[in-house]
Amino acid sequence: MKDKKVIIVGGGLAGLTAGVYLAKAGIQVKLFEKRQFCGGRTYSGIDKKSGQVMDNCPHVLTTNYRHVLEYLKIIGTDRYVFFPEHMQMLFRDPELGPFWFRAPNFPAPFGSLGGLVAFGKLKNLNWKDKLCLLKASSKLVHAIVKNPKRLAKITADQWFEEMKLSPGLRRSFWDWFVIGTTNEKPQRVSAWTFVQVLRWAFATRDLGRLGYFTTDLNAVFVTPAIEFIESRGGEVITGMPLEEIKVDGANRISSLRFKSDQEFEADTYILALPPTPFGQLIKGSGLEKDPFFSKVLSIENAPIVGVNLWFDQPLATSNPWEGFLGTTIEILFDHTKMSQHPTDKGYCYTVGISAAWEVNNMNKETFTQLALHDLAIQHPESRNFKLLSSSMIKDHQATFSAVPGFEVLRCSQKTPISNLFLAGDWTDTELPSTLEAAVYSGVKAFEAVSQALEIH
Repeated sequence: MKDKKVIIVGGGLAGLTAGVYLAKAGIQVKLFEKRQFCGGRTYSGIDKKSGQVMDNCPHVLTTNYRHVLEYLKIIGTDRYVFFPEHMQMLFRDPELGPFWFRAPNFPAPFGSLGGLVAFGKLKNLNWKDKLCLLKASSKLVHAIVKNPKRLAKITADQWFEEMKLSPGLRRSFWDWFVIGTTNEKPQRVSAWTFVQVLRWAFATRDLGRLGYFTTDLNAVFVTPAIEFIESRGGEVITGMPLEEIKVDGANRISSLRFKSDQEFEADTYILALPPTPFGQLIKGSGLEKDPFFSKVLSIENAPIVGVNLWFDQPLATSNPWEGFLGTTIEILFDHTKMSQHPTDKGYCYTVGISAAWEVNNMNKETFTQLALHDLAIQHPESRNFKLLSSSMIKDHQATFSAVPGFEVLRCSQKTPISNLFLAGDWTDTELPSTLEAAVYSGVKAFEAVSQALEIH
């Protein structure tokens, strides 16, 4: 199959996945990335002040991430994933302090149903909240089993109102869970998208155990993938923005022109770009006249904001990551516990906010003060710590925003252009914007290309 050539544009996780699978199948791959490094949102860099390798944003994963785990196995980095024995999440509440949510490790769906029972036992719920959960459980299960399409037209907030979820239930878990899994507010995200998260969880043991990576994201996802592609005769070229897609009269791509004014040809092409850059690329190309492509222009994005903090002392964390309730800051990652981060430059933590609309325009100083304020509420011992250093994480277009009606905007991997295929978490995966969605889209693109090139 070395005579078959595939060009991939986009060196994020979706593009790297497609490249790895194609290279594994013996296809000659040439992957282009506009930035000087690959990885998309899963990249790492050197923090200028501490000199330490820091991820652009920490990630967690679950045992449900079937395609991610297979990808890591192929490139030889699955050893960098750690899963606890049981599904467990540690939350901190300013009024009640820390508490655990644990689900029993039973076969699906019994473990997940047991998780609902375990949730009902949380100490931050009163008897009215527990009664409300009991009444809502049948509607939750009905949505998970039947997956009604009408939920694609309403928000999670409207769905919760229909089920009459109490303010206590929402504050104690459900609103946080929506934001953490979809990177969007309950008032904005499609109820159908959130139900896919629940369906995904209920299909596995114990809701899917939450794990984390024990080293930096480059070492887990990026460098080994590039080495895998190149070891099989492929090329990965960075610093090469795509300028033009040239389509011939037979409705096929004839070549791609890059900003360097170089043109490259292949049998098949995969565009693995986020929706906004993809939309910018097709404007003026003629492709925007096709409804299949033009709908991408309507996809919205959601921001993520965080800050890395180095202290002179360690926080009294009980888990490598903790969920925060009742404060603007929603989550904390302890890098010393996650990846044995060196402490000679201080004890490093990342705190952040998903769907960060309220703080998206804050500067570093203002957001850092907010983070320290909220951290002092959740971890009072930090009030006496010395802040040694900090660095901000801000991505205005971190993920797609799955508002009601979003699903009809998603594109399939196969396009009206016979030799053009798409990859990206925003394509037709039915999943929210996650590592699993990105990898799954890359696998689907590989499968579509394999069918087109008659690879067996």
